[in-house]
Amino acid sequence: MRITLSVLFLFLASPLVVDAKSKRRQSRPKRKLRNLPHRTRAAEFRAGNLEKRNGEWIKKRATTPKSTTKKNKKATGSLRRRQLQTEAGSWSAANSWVNNKNPPYASVARAQALGLANLFFATRGGSWTFNSNWLTYHISYCQWYNQKDAQDICEDISLIPGVIDQALIELELRQNNLVGFLPTGLGGLTLLEELDIQENSIGGTLPPQIANMARLDELNVGENNLVGRIPNFASMPELEHLYLDRNSLTGTVPSGTELPASLKDIDLRENQLEGSIPLSLLGLTNLQSINLYYLKNLTGTVPDDLYTMPELEEIDFEYNYLIDTIPASIGQSSTLEYISVKDNYFFGAIPWQIFNISSLVELRLDDNRFSGRLPTNIPIHTNLVELQLDDNKLVGPIPPQFGNLVALEKLTFGDNDLTGTVPAELTRLVNLTTLDLNETNLIGAIPAGLCRVPELIFECRPGVGLCGCSCACPPGVVPASPAPPLVIPSNPVPVPAVPAPPLPVPVVPATPPPVPVPVPATPAPFIIQATPAPFIIQGTPAPFTIPEITVTLPPVYNTPVATPAPVSTPAPIPFPAPPTPAGSGITVTIPPQTPAPVGGGITVTISRANTRIFDGSN
Repeated sequence: MRITLSVLFLFLASPLVVDAKSKRRQSRPKRKLRNLPHRTRAAEFRAGNLEKRNGEWIKKRATTPKSTTKKNKKATGSLRRRQLQTEAGSWSAANSWVNNKNPPYASVARAQALGLANLFFATRGGSWTFNSNWLTYHISYCQWYNQKDAQDICEDISLIPGVIDQALIELELRQNNLVGFLPTGLGGLTLLEELDIQENSIGGTLPPQIANMARLDELNVGENNLVGRIPNFASMPELEHLYLDRNSLTGTVPSGTELPASLKDIDLRENQLEGSIPLSLLGLTNLQSINLYYLKNLTGTVPDDLYTMPELEEIDFEYNYLIDTIPASIGQSSTLEYISVKDNYFFGAIPWQIFNISSLVELRLDDNRFSGRLPTNIPIHTNLVELQLDDNKLVGPIPPQFGNLVALEKLTFGDNDLTGTVPAELTRLVNLTTLDLNETNLIGAIPAGLCRVPELIFECRPGVGLCGCSCACPPGVVPASPAPPLVIPSNPVPVPAVPAPPLPVPVVPATPPPVPVPVPATPAPFIIQATPAPFIIQGTPAPFTIPEITVTLPPVYNTPVATPAPVSTPAPIPFPAPPTPAGSGITVTIPPQTPAPVGGGITVTISRANTRIFDGSN
């Protein structure tokens, strides 16, 4: 009877398939047959496939409209799906292993067997790399080929008190040459907890019936040829791991309402997704890893609170079009281990608070537009092994506090506007295998302790840039002395650094206008000189206007008493003062009650490039 039904089905289906093929053939565009042999042309003419127009033999125009042809193709695809479902249904109905079960296990087993048969027929199971025992009538699906361990494939279930049966809970067929599509009947695997079919050649869309797999904990369909939009997974209350990476899925990043609250890991990298990062993802409080690497057009900003989600460990937003800053609140995270925003458009200063994340292992901020000076408030850190800061707009020297990152294996500063010398404290990084100092404005000799680094990258420029190690330095240029060893506490805990107070806004007097002072091309620092020995305070290179500056002499002059605030300003203005865009005059007030140093009066001189601005004494 089974054979008769199959033959009858094929007999009825064949004309439809042939008819669809003939319509597709008729819809092909006409082409000229200039060099067609006479005998072949005559045969084609008798068959009704040729006609003569303007003295030229051409193929007859297709009579089927293009839209109808598309419908026929779609109908043929639907027909194929129905054929597969019929084949799977016929096999499931004849399965002796299923039919010998007692209710209600027969219905459970039949639903699972039917879902597996649908997958087998839809992905050309006969051509799988391994398919032993699949669709064998008298063998349990717990013994079909499966890459999971035998003890993990099935588990005992009890639908009737005292009666135990087995249900398929894990299926792994990765790299097994599955070619075709995911059938809607796959949703019949309602007891499945893990489905892993990554690294195959499965096309088509993700059927929404997957949401029927209510017990599914992990879905991995990465590295296939899937297209279309991502379905709604919110009705899968136990889904924790969702891997849809390296396909051709389109649309936007799913919102938090389209994903289950149980979700821990989501991997959408290398798809054709667009739009921005939904704010609603913050509602997924169990999220541990989010990977949006290299999407088609991911734009916008990153929600600030995403960095401090309570369970989040990994963030990967590499190779996108995000334009944002990193908030200082990121330092409040105690779980982040991996942060990568490489190759985006992040800007602003790198917050020092990021180094207070004691769990951090890898930090990739390279290929962005970060600017300003490098942080100096860096505590001892024993977990950070990779720090990439190259290809930004960072300026200033390398702070010696980077020597506190004692676990570093990779450190990159290249392609920045860094100045000064390489601090000797970097020799404390004994695990370092990569140090990139290339294309910077650093000068001087590289500390000898860094010559052991296997991948030491810098441009040899003796006298005007870096030298040392394999690059001989000119006479008189010697590397800095090695830094003393760092004492690491047994349980180092990052101490929150205290941010520097904001600089006060200078007050520019309305009248009289300051007398302009010529500013040389290479400005020199301001110098405050006192008797008997001078001391130097570094000034600012830009012109500025300050109505008054309060000067407090150091204790070496027996003058530890701070001077009172000038009447014309609400608070003492620190020296050096911040630059202002207008004016270049400066006034210094030394209150008369300032104690005189030992040995005589005070002489204060302020000059810039030998141009005297103020000269006075008490």
